[in-house]
Amino acid sequence: MAYITGQKELNKALNSLTDVKFRRKALVDAGKNVMKPVLFHAKANAPTLNISEKNPDHAVANELKNDITMRTSYNDTALTKAGNLKKNANELTISVTTGSKTKDYAINAEYGRPELAPVVRTESFGRQTVLFKAPIPEMVPTPFMLPALKAVENTAHAKFGKHLFKSIKIQLAKQTKAHSKRGK
Repeated sequence: MAYITGQKELNKALNSLTDVKFRRKALVDAGKNVMKPVLFHAKANAPTLNISEKNPDHAVANELKNDITMRTSYNDTALTKAGNLKKNANELTISVTTGSKTKDYAINAEYGRPELAPVVRTESFGRQTVLFKAPIPEMVPTPFMLPALKAVENTAHAKFGKHLFKSIKIQLAKQTKAHSKRGK
């Protein structure tokens, strides 16, 4: 596992961003930059269903690829008054995930599913029918998220540090400009 080189210097530079909005922007920009390849690879490798009918878990064709997104969350309360990170706190969380519409299908696609006992149904293709048992077939795993994460795992720390340092420089200039305008 690679670590960020110059971590003390990077933390010092990050702590020079005293205005939360500039600190948040620097962290989010760097984090998104690192996670873009994960989003790209996950979408590229997600299983594609060609037709909507007969799909497992009521999945719609191409819905999984279209439902993969990047989410960011910044925790304003993660820092102490002195500007240090609280124990067991995360200041920034960035995730690549699927939405609620496709989460069941995504889990089954990623990890597979054994054949399940047939379920009793009274509807087929949206129309009422006589009672019948519908088999739930095995799903062979088609991993798309784990390979996306593996693609960046060895470079993510160093890339984050590099991009964070660039973002800090940009946001520090903006913070200085904003503070000088307030001082006038």
